[in-house]
Amino acid sequence: MDGHDRILVFCHMNPDPDSVASGLAMKQLLETRFGKEVTLTYRGIIGRAQNRQMVKLMAPELTRFSAIDEYRFGAAVLVDAQPQFGFNPEDLEELDVPVRVCIDHHPFVDSTRDLPYFDVRPQVGATSTIMTEYLRLFSVVPTQAVATALYYCIKTDTLGLTRRTSDADREAWEYLLPMVNHVTLQSVEAPPLSKAYFRDLRDAIQSARIYGNLVATHLGRLPYPDMVAEIADLLL
Repeated sequence: MDGHDRILVFCHMNPDPDSVASGLAMKQLLETRFGKEVTLTYRGIIGRAQNRQMVKLMAPELTRFSAIDEYRFGAAVLVDAQPQFGFNPEDLEELDVPVRVCIDHHPFVDSTRDLPYFDVRPQVGATSTIMTEYLRLFSVVPTQAVATALYYCIKTDTLGLTRRTSDADREAWEYLLPMVNHVTLQSVEAPPLSKAYFRDLRDAIQSARIYGNLVATHLGRLPYPDMVAEIADLLL
């Protein structure tokens, strides 16, 4: 990204913790090591209580894309997403900022090959693990907020190193742990919850039906898309 002083770092649509933490790490890397001016942005909704709390405490600089003048930026970076994964394809086609870099841990998408630089590792449990490696590679020590965010996301995406975990995830976990702010971490893991949250949860449980090894429920209208995944996690 030589020749571009202002960089736009995109989280995926309706960003989850791994996307936000990876964006924070990329922002610190580009600003600290390469002297870039970086804006972290997203499209969609931040709905889940844990996600809102994480952004409030660790990523207050995260800015909705509609509030950004994209013409100020020379290049864009995707984290925890790829051109055909985590975005509406037409959204990227309409961008006036060229995407130059992609860092992700989801299954590889062929269109990603068209980018000048990509690092996609489906065998790794979290994009936060990959970004921790980049910080260490360029001798950038993460701030406490960034370290806490990265650790939290490795913890959640791998279920505490019990699901789809690689040696890289374990190494990143051990590296980040001494830098974690455990008060902030606890606040994110157990955020304030609204009455509406418990009402939706009650309705989902009451309407749940078990068919063999399948659980089905009717959710009706929900306040945000993440609620579907949240209830699915609970019923699993």
